[in-house]
Amino acid sequence: RDKVDDIDPKRDWSESVDVPFTFSVGPLEYFPDRNSLVTINTRASEVYERELSSPKWVKLAQSPGMTYFGIAASYNPVHKVVVFGGGSQAAPPWTNIRKWYVLDAGGKVAPLDDSPVDSYAATSTLFTVDPVSGKHLLIRPNDFDYKKTTGYLFYELDVKQKPGSQWSRRKDLEAGVPQFYARSPNHVFATVVVPLPEYGVNLFMGPANVWIYKHDAKPAARK
Repeated sequence: RDKVDDIDPKRDWSESVDVPFTFSVGPLEYFPDRNSLVTINTRASEVYERELSSPKWVKLAQSPGMTYFGIAASYNPVHKVVVFGGGSQAAPPWTNIRKWYVLDAGGKVAPLDDSPVDSYAATSTLFTVDPVSGKHLLIRPNDFDYKKTTGYLFYELDVKQKPGSQWSRRKDLEAGVPQFYARSPNHVFATVVVPLPEYGVNLFMGPANVWIYKHDAKPAARK
C-alpha cells in the first residue's frame, strides 16, 4: 500500500470492496457496459457483480460446474458480453470442467456449448477475444503433460452461433503459434494475452518477448 502511494501523487487508487465469500479462486473481469466487476464464487458456482458505484457485491445467477481453479473470463467488446468457463480440480483425481457461460449486458447468464478440450487458464491455456470479429480464441498445448506436448491446439468460440456449432478448431493457425517460453516449448507458462480493441489485435507477452497478433477469422480454403 505504501509503494502505491509513492507512485500515485493524484491518489486515484482505491481499495476494492471485499467479496462476500472466502477462499474463492474465480476470475475477475471488468464489464464496461455494466460499469461493474464480475467474479465467480467458486465455492457455490455463483456469478457475482459489483457496480463500481456500489459498496456491495450482488449475486446475479448460478453457473453450475464453476467450482474449480483455472476458470477463464474475457470481455467481448464486439458483442458486449463476458464469457467464462473451463478450469480443473486442483487435486486428484484432477477432474476437468468443460462448461462455458455468457453474461450479457442485461445481466443474464446463459450456457454455451461445452468446449471440445480441457482448459486451465492459470498456467496452461490462453483465452482471449478477437476485438474485430468478436470470436473468442483459446490456445493450449496439445497435451498438458510437459514431456508429451508437441505443439498447440487453437480453437475459436463464436457466441453468436447456434448451440452445437459454437466451437471450432483452427488447425490452419496452429503451426503459427510462437514459442512463448523457450524453457518450456509448446506451453504457455508465464504468458499473458490482452486484446487491444483500438488496434484490432491481441498482445501476447511471454517472459522474454512480446508478440502482436491479428486474427484471421476465416479458415483457409480447403484444396
